[in-house]
Amino acid sequence: STRGGVSGVGEPLVLRMSTDDPTYGYAPTNPVRVGGAGEARYLAGLWGPAGQALAFERLRSCCADVAGHALELYALSWPGLERPVLLYVDAQEHGPLWVPVGLRGAPP
Repeated sequence: STRGGVSGVGEPLVLRMSTDDPTYGYAPTNPVRVGGAGEARYLAGLWGPAGQALAFERLRSCCADVAGHALELYALSWPGLERPVLLYVDAQEHGPLWVPVGLRGAPP
């Protein structure tokens, strides 16, 4: 798994689909399921709410999801943010790769 990175760096995934589910990525019961797509590529495809580049850092492995996979907990931050946004990622399970509520995907 990845230690950290920044929006748009590396080979980011182009994320265009948003979700209105407020738990997606923010709750251990509903992690982002990146499967083989790669945590760093997914996270590098996310941007702050006003299109700011964001920095992401892996904090630790944590809780298990419903399938029993250990989740990775990432901190996302951008200039002006008071405290980092925490995102739960399942690197083993595949699922839809949406943009979490409050973030943006690929710039136009």
